[in-house]
Amino acid sequence: MKIRHFLRGLAIAYWMLSITPCNAVDTIVINNNPWKVDTLEHYQVGPGVMYTKFQITRSTALRTLYVLETDMTNPYNKIEEWQSQGEVGTFQLLTDAHQQMSYANHRPIGSVNCNFWCGTPNIEVDPTLAGCEGQCLSGTARNGWLIGEPMFNWNRGYPGDDPKQSVGFVMITKEKRAFIEDMWYDGYMTIQGSHHAIRDCNRTRTNPNEDEIALFNEYIGSKSTRSTDGIEVVFQPDEWNINEDMHCTVVSVNNHGGTRIQSGQGVLQGRGSGQTFLQPLQVGDTFCIHLDIFSQSDSIRPHITQMMTGNALVMKHGQLMPRNTTEGYCNMDYPRAMFATNETGDRFWMMISEKPGMKTAELCAILQVMGATYAAGADGGGSAQMNLFGQIQNPTTENTPRRLPNSMFVVSTAPDSEDAGKMEFLSPLTSIPAYASYTPTLRAWTAEGAFISHDYKKHTLSCEPETLGTISADGLTFTANPVNASGLLVATYGSTRAETPIEIKDGQVRIILDSIVLGNRDYEIEVEAIAGNISLPMSPKALNWSVLDETNAPCSV
Repeated sequence: MKIRHFLRGLAIAYWMLSITPCNAVDTIVINNNPWKVDTLEHYQVGPGVMYTKFQITRSTALRTLYVLETDMTNPYNKIEEWQSQGEVGTFQLLTDAHQQMSYANHRPIGSVNCNFWCGTPNIEVDPTLAGCEGQCLSGTARNGWLIGEPMFNWNRGYPGDDPKQSVGFVMITKEKRAFIEDMWYDGYMTIQGSHHAIRDCNRTRTNPNEDEIALFNEYIGSKSTRSTDGIEVVFQPDEWNINEDMHCTVVSVNNHGGTRIQSGQGVLQGRGSGQTFLQPLQVGDTFCIHLDIFSQSDSIRPHITQMMTGNALVMKHGQLMPRNTTEGYCNMDYPRAMFATNETGDRFWMMISEKPGMKTAELCAILQVMGATYAAGADGGGSAQMNLFGQIQNPTTENTPRRLPNSMFVVSTAPDSEDAGKMEFLSPLTSIPAYASYTPTLRAWTAEGAFISHDYKKHTLSCEPETLGTISADGLTFTANPVNASGLLVATYGSTRAETPIEIKDGQVRIILDSIVLGNRDYEIEVEAIAGNISLPMSPKALNWSVLDETNAPCSV
């Protein structure tokens, strides 16, 4: 059953933050054209996190979209980037990443694919990327660790571009705010007041520059650092971070490379002027690294903990950006991943448009209605996937979901519990035939809002007034009495309560099977009660029976 609704204009910042949307309307305007909206699923999937699947239709056109919205002010959720298999240049199914992200009091809710990655066409355009196959293009960070730096030239230079604000970087800050903007990189290290640029991070290039310092950390994974004819300094930072000083201590020095990086440590490799700069360092010496990632348009340097690089910055301050129309990739119907936030960064949207997809400008129009003012597109096509509770929600363009280099997750950090702090009846019946038995389905959450189950079984039913019916021994099934009456069906678990109105109606009785071949076994006659369009099973013991012919089978009544 479809429930048609959508939210009106500018009240939408809150539309996914309650179980029952308010101020519902059934159309949305995209490029001055009204589209009908059918909301297929809409419910809370975690603390401050809502999931919605909806379709929009206009004439014969139909588009299906999936959205996860997170209230960033909720203390029991977190947005995390996930580097597939914890190693650059590798790929992983979102569903496998979901399992790896799950541990005590840290339960992934859902995720969406992120970066484009380096392949043969990228290397043909930029030969300096040789050796970086499979690595995420441009900026990537997880939990304060820089995995890959924002690249200066990647995906810039389209007609109409403002060179300071064309690529869409999606970030989460240490203050737990979402931030979407075009970002630039200026990493450097300092030894006794002298500075040298750090060219890149974890780029396993086969052709390093003659004069450079390159940074590596444990996200090169099972690989060793590349061999070098320069110098390699292994160090231990006090803490990995972005846009703050990292105070580092030298652990070892060599001139051959090939180091297997230990957990928490980093490596600097220097050639030419970089080698000269690093040469004085000895074991026990200290130095400083500063990984500066900033917005050129307004010189903002957020305290970044999570980062991914999308395709284009397609919306800023609520206004659509030129790349929506000047770039062919954005300006065609295509399955897409989109990320969005509002002006204050306390709402974060992850969206997938299912095949055949939509243009980014059209998706921006939908995100505007939801309350977003910043948006960035991400990798689309076969990569466009939304995972929810370990299951891919959207049909992908390929026979099986594609393995991906990284993804963005929303995680519940609430304490693990099966104790319901909130319950609701799913598709409750309001009319129940007399004598019928009804086992309702309940959805449940913890007190913190963590999702427990679509079919909770720890509750106990009761009815108000008690004369409405009886409850089974396990407390899960209600049987209606033969009275025309109304009241409440109530589910309780501890102090948690959910209720739904019910009305008992006279109806008809039907034997489900009017003849049956038994053989040598007992069979309890199957009966159902019917009132209007509602039919439910009922106990045959509720009826008076008489046996007219025991010729074919003995009967007990």
